[in-house]
Amino acid sequence: MYTPGSFPWTHGFNAPGDSPNGTNYFVPTTPFTWAPGAVLESNIYVIAGPVSDARAIIYELRHEETSPSPFSAVGNVELPQSGDTISGSRASVGGWAFGTSPIQNVAIFMDGALIGTATYGTNRPDIPAAFPGESNPDVGFEYSLDTTKFPNGPHSLIVQATDANGHLAIFPTIHVSVAN
Repeated sequence: MYTPGSFPWTHGFNAPGDSPNGTNYFVPTTPFTWAPGAVLESNIYVIAGPVSDARAIIYELRHEETSPSPFSAVGNVELPQSGDTISGSRASVGGWAFGTSPIQNVAIFMDGALIGTATYGTNRPDIPAAFPGESNPDVGFEYSLDTTKFPNGPHSLIVQATDANGHLAIFPTIHVSVAN
């Protein structure tokens, strides 16, 4: 199943009690930002056949889209991780983000306050390998966090990615301790 404007990935399973030739259930895995008055309209394609053939059809359909995607980016904050203790004037915040629309901004928040903007576009050759259909490896982000501006103790770090259509992806909160 493919919904234009979404990422070409799904997850699914064979329904309980069905034989290998029975009913399959598939759900597109796509993030979506709901706003007041939001309406989601879409075409949905059901593609029968081998996964390798279906994947090629999906990638072709993806390149034929003419309207902006309603879906926000996907990504991950890899540094620091929840539970880490960070210190110094150059603590690394980093990860990756990409979407069906180009990423315009990756904002870094500490304890709910905007503290800076990450550098976006660093090379991450592992991402196209992990996400077939995402051919751009320049989806990494980096930020150098000056922890000396914060008191020692627990803090919450949030990373948000905004795409060219203004859709916002908020990644899970990272709970860190500052120890300078």
